[in-house]
Amino acid sequence: MAVAISINVRKHYQTLLLLIALLSFYSCKENLKSTSLSDQPIEIKIDSTRSKNDAVIKSEIITVNKDEVLEVYKFVNAPSGLNFRDKPNGEILGTFPNNLRLKIIVNTGIEKTIKDKGLLIKGEWVQVSMGNTEGFVFDGFLSNEAIDIDYNNRINDLSILTINGYEIGDQAITAFISLTDGYWNNKFPKTQSEDVKKNQLKVYYLKGRERAQFLANREIKESDNLYLYNYEIDKLIITKVIDIPLLSHESIYGGPDYLTGFDVKGIIDTSDNSFYNSFASIGKENPFETGKVQTIRWQSFNVNQIPTIQLSYGSFYKTSNYEVELAYQYYQNGRNYYYTRNSFENGQFIVDYIFVMSKDDKLLFLTQIKDTESSSPSIYLNDNINDMKQSIHFTGSLFKNKPPVIFGLYYTSFGCPFIDFLSTTDPSVYLQCDNRH
Repeated sequence: MAVAISINVRKHYQTLLLLIALLSFYSCKENLKSTSLSDQPIEIKIDSTRSKNDAVIKSEIITVNKDEVLEVYKFVNAPSGLNFRDKPNGEILGTFPNNLRLKIIVNTGIEKTIKDKGLLIKGEWVQVSMGNTEGFVFDGFLSNEAIDIDYNNRINDLSILTINGYEIGDQAITAFISLTDGYWNNKFPKTQSEDVKKNQLKVYYLKGRERAQFLANREIKESDNLYLYNYEIDKLIITKVIDIPLLSHESIYGGPDYLTGFDVKGIIDTSDNSFYNSFASIGKENPFETGKVQTIRWQSFNVNQIPTIQLSYGSFYKTSNYEVELAYQYYQNGRNYYYTRNSFENGQFIVDYIFVMSKDDKLLFLTQIKDTESSSPSIYLNDNINDMKQSIHFTGSLFKNKPPVIFGLYYTSFGCPFIDFLSTTDPSVYLQCDNRH
């Protein structure tokens, strides 16, 4: 009898526990229905897949707080930029640059299929925002991740280096070509590093095994040629790598920070500063054209004769409705170059531009000239004609089997400058200057 009672009580106890569990489950379920997206912050990670050939920036973790709606962001995936409009299929207001992060406001459900470079791209019109700028874009050119461009790769199969000066003690300036742009301590010869640290050397020449190891890591052969082209005086020098000293010198920050490259003092003339206006390349074939690069000598020009094109102002807006306040012009081989100051919305926005037109009035190049954190214009637009005739801006055919170029438009304090092609399809060439600033 005692056993029967014990079993019966146990059964009731188990039933009671089951009822409590069921009540708790339904109570939680109801609470979830009546609660906002999260009472506690939730971290949502959007996974992305790394492309075989491209490095990607992982989609970020978005924290969703109480009473907030999940925000969706995507990146522009269009090398020439993505137009935004006042409505689906409406008037173009401006262009968002490639890789720009946009907030998705509305999915309109208005679908569209376009053909781009032989491929059919399906998508829909979405309303997006960037800061105070809003518009509608075709989401076939949006992606969940941004492409991280590695400028140390050989863009256009051109690996172009700059020539800098380095003063060794009380000696005259040594012309120096750094080979450690984007490289720095990576694969740095261990024995050199230890010897430098031990002896506190400011200058160190790599020889024997250290030299062989460094050049091998940089995929440079002793049998390669070094091509040095001074575009200011139009002089090309070709010499074998095996004949060039390999120098490592302390950077402006001192300590363990070193730049390593070729000491070309005995190869080029350093008696004046023209050697700074040179580019270098290493390999078996010379990439440089000679005799075809010229200084842009700006001439004052009638503002009423400037061709009207669409220009950007404000954030990303574009318009052809503006006033040209100041203009200069240069002509070369059928191309017209213009440097203009432009007024938008009755002077609310003042923007300077350099652009180049072909002989059949096609736009070849367009850039806004302005101060940034990392660079400043090499020639500020002004009404002093002598300032505008400085030998700083250059243009012409610099590379074999490539479109003409334009360069020298900026002084850079952070990073390295670019050489731009007078072409809407060829990407810029990154100059490997090894700027440690």
